[in-house]
Amino acid sequence: MAEAAPRIRMTHEAFLRWEETQEIRHEFLEGEVFAVTGGTDRHNMVSGNIYMLLRQHLHGKPCRVFMADVQVRVEAADAAFYPDVMVTCAPEDAEDRRVKRHPSLIVEALSPATASFDIGRKFTCYRQIESLREYVLVDPDEMGIEIFRPDPDGRWVLYSVRPGERLRLDSVGLDVPIGQCTKTSIEQPSGDARSAPLNIGRLPTQLLTYAVMDIHETPAVAVPSAERAERLAGSAERYRKRSF
Repeated sequence: MAEAAPRIRMTHEAFLRWEETQEIRHEFLEGEVFAVTGGTDRHNMVSGNIYMLLRQHLHGKPCRVFMADVQVRVEAADAAFYPDVMVTCAPEDAEDRRVKRHPSLIVEALSPATASFDIGRKFTCYRQIESLREYVLVDPDEMGIEIFRPDPDGRWVLYSVRPGERLRLDSVGLDVPIGQCTKTSIEQPSGDARSAPLNIGRLPTQLLTYAVMDIHETPAVAVPSAERAERLAGSAERYRKRSF
């Protein structure tokens, strides 16, 4: 998660020079700098699972996978972030060791502290990356995954993967059981994980708004079925009664 540092405004080039002198990582958005705070052990393990699956899958291929410490630059939004995991297949991205500009896949592991930003403002920025084919949000606590993909009309469509199902990432041709991504060494909640729905009621109001509004009013994001839209709408009220 990124938290506001003492108010600093600078260009991205100045930000890169300044960050080299800092002990912790920062993210950059329209001239402002935000400190990147640490995550939980579960967050780290889930990110590591996905990184290793992608690294093994992409071995010997021209695509490269990076985890946490490599920056993605979004020129159109004047922003720069540190995704939990990203994949780039662009030859030009090999030229810069610190910053990548043409990712095809970005993965973020959610936490109560990061969900609002990851699904809200950050996703708005990521959608402006022309090369991006999939944006993946992993909920380490609920063991569910949400995938956003742009359709031919440029609208980002939401696909949910629940416990017991398979995760398919079209951008890199990966197809694995979701459990390989979400497994941790921490004791899992009791009950039937396969039948428990993803608790999207914990997700930010902005995402729920994207999902239930008519697609003609929100051309950037669409939901592939009325059933899912109804499920999201029903969760919105529950979310509003909760706080992170």
